[in-house]
Amino acid sequence: MKLKVAIFSIAAVTASIASAQSSADSVRDQLAGMGYSNIEIARSGDTYTVEAYRSGQKRELTYNALTGEILNDRSYREPSDNRVARNNDESNDSSSNDESNDSSSNDEGDDD
Repeated sequence: MKLKVAIFSIAAVTASIASAQSSADSVRDQLAGMGYSNIEIARSGDTYTVEAYRSGQKRELTYNALTGEILNDRSYREPSDNRVARNNDESNDSSSNDESNDSSSNDEGDDD
């Protein structure tokens, strides 16, 4: 009997985790479909916190990971300094990848 209870408990926890993960994926997909980018999702206990950006707007959502209930949903204009810094960080990330590709191609001609 104890084994059945333990197996049921493990199955319930596993289903809860899978449901929460699919819930986070669903939220990410919905926001991306609405044109949001830089979607960040963090979990703390039974609560997910979501940050997403679209056209200078920052959206912050907090929802219950188990029930899906939205606890907080606010959207506001992001200060221009933050947008510029975030956009610069994104462009620096992509340009550093380009530089690493360029330097590897230059090494091939130095075999004199």
